[in-house]
Amino acid sequence: WSRFLENLKEVSTEELSRRSLQADEILNENGVTFNVFHDSRQAERPWSLDLLPLIISAGEWETVAAGLQQRARLLNYIIRDCHGPRQLILDGILPPEVLFANPGYVRPFVGLHKGPSSLTLYSAELARGVDGGWRIMADRAEAPAGAAFALENRIVVSRTIPPSLHEPTVRRLAPFFLTVQNTLKNLGRHLSENPRIVILSPGAKYPYYFEDVYLARYLGYTLVEGADLAVRDDRVFLKTLAGLVPIDVLVSRGIERGIDPLELGGGEPHGIPGLLKVMRAGKVAVVNVPGCGLVESPIFMSFLPAVCKRLLGEDLLLPSIPTWWCGDAEQFAMVRERFQNLVVKPAFESSGGSEIIVSRLDDASRNELLNRIAARPYDYVAQELIARSAVPVVREGKVTIGHAAVRTFLVADGHDFAVMPGGLVRVAPTPDPMVLSISAGDGSKDLWILSETPDPPMTLLTDPGIPVPLRRTNAVFPSRVADDLFWFGQSLDRADFLARLLRSTIERMTVESPADVPELIGLVRALADQGQIEPGFVIQSFSSQLPTLAEELPAMVANADEVRGLSAAIVEMDRLGSLERMWMSPDTVRKVRETAIEFRDSMQSGWRELVDVLEAINDLILNLAAISGLI
Repeated sequence: WSRFLENLKEVSTEELSRRSLQADEILNENGVTFNVFHDSRQAERPWSLDLLPLIISAGEWETVAAGLQQRARLLNYIIRDCHGPRQLILDGILPPEVLFANPGYVRPFVGLHKGPSSLTLYSAELARGVDGGWRIMADRAEAPAGAAFALENRIVVSRTIPPSLHEPTVRRLAPFFLTVQNTLKNLGRHLSENPRIVILSPGAKYPYYFEDVYLARYLGYTLVEGADLAVRDDRVFLKTLAGLVPIDVLVSRGIERGIDPLELGGGEPHGIPGLLKVMRAGKVAVVNVPGCGLVESPIFMSFLPAVCKRLLGEDLLLPSIPTWWCGDAEQFAMVRERFQNLVVKPAFESSGGSEIIVSRLDDASRNELLNRIAARPYDYVAQELIARSAVPVVREGKVTIGHAAVRTFLVADGHDFAVMPGGLVRVAPTPDPMVLSISAGDGSKDLWILSETPDPPMTLLTDPGIPVPLRRTNAVFPSRVADDLFWFGQSLDRADFLARLLRSTIERMTVESPADVPELIGLVRALADQGQIEPGFVIQSFSSQLPTLAEELPAMVANADEVRGLSAAIVEMDRLGSLERMWMSPDTVRKVRETAIEFRDSMQSGWRELVDVLEAINDLILNLAAISGLI
């Protein structure tokens, strides 16, 4: 830190502000936003990145990494025991409630955990206290999210940070993702010499859909949804234009309790009926194995020290935040003693959101909460309040103080767990408890892990010496994607047609005597036929309607609720382009996004006259032509 902070003093406020804006522009161009794929008329939440990284020395990280590896091994043992012999409960190490009162324990998941590791991908939420010690705040084992955001942060920081702040000994992230590729490939080796791997996403409404797309493109896998897959003869197949293609490894990014509607019930759209039966037959590998989300329940934290002693014969190298389960009489007594300084959480929900900071309650609310806990003590845990340590952040060009939480990532490599030498850092202006979500806080940071010597360059790209087979078609092209791309093209064509029709109409409406232009009535009739304007403007007394049409046309063009209008076509083109960005070139995706944003910003600036609309449409036509040329 000392050398970095010394170099930081040489960077002016103006330089920091300029480079921060550059970082924001790159993130915006790349479509890095949270919930970006919700309804386009809802507010988007941009991804925010602070240029100053969190720096951890090699020695300190070695200790943290060892603790994370031990934690992952321990949780893997617990997952396999809870879905198998349940020896920890039989021996009294875990109370029966951790399973039988836990909605995360799903009976059909028992018997699925046959391979060497149930927990392939794992993530832990860390915080460093004011004493300098690291503690684990929460475990993420169901479908850990955030690795793609960490990678994107690294790329953007590398491009925009002042040269004087570059550090040549920062550990690279690519080796971690190479390990992910090798691990997934090895999981499917028993089914195929060259396993076909897909990433199963819940779809565009999923908050982390950007990450699903990013990882699929970066790792070179096909991104699919539940409707793209089908079970036939104890195999999972991908529906493609060329027919059914067998799948060997499936990386699930959704909610595990909806993964097989046939056995689990419910109507989750991303589920695959019959998948669990295929897993029992050993004909597909699913990452992570359904049931891993069980250990995200905070109740396990209060028993991990004893479980670690029993299973590994070791103390926890990286302690959890102190946790007490209220279902245990002794632990509940301790909760009562220090109730004022605790955070109360549901025992069987993933940490993040449903938590109560007792010190913020008045006396009546505090007593009511205590009575609620006493009525159903096994439903609650209490944890210590941890004040997170301070880190430097840039706000409005000035260096100030923020408080950080770190999400780390691990992957099983066949021997142990490999730790990403980096992570996702989230920053908040106060040390108060932060919601344990990658969208929490004011922004994010890159995490720099230093080493003694620079890492050698490494890439996930194919070796240029290996010949590439030429193919005119993509054999693994989901039929749903083909449908989306068809309608993307339809929206693009419609937007271009309407824009040119509007331009021709407005050019004639803005001459000195528009009523004397003979072709204007035909153009206005065409706009009415296309649903861009009300049919009432095409009447016999057409000339008398022209002033009203000129006054109302800007609002009609801007109306995205008119499904046949220009704005709706742009919105749909943007939605489908974002949805299927994996199948387009980065330049095409960027241009589609840029076109939609420019047109929206132009509308929101306020079109007062037809000439304002004409200027926006001229720009739009050029942008649409550029998109057509890129496809």
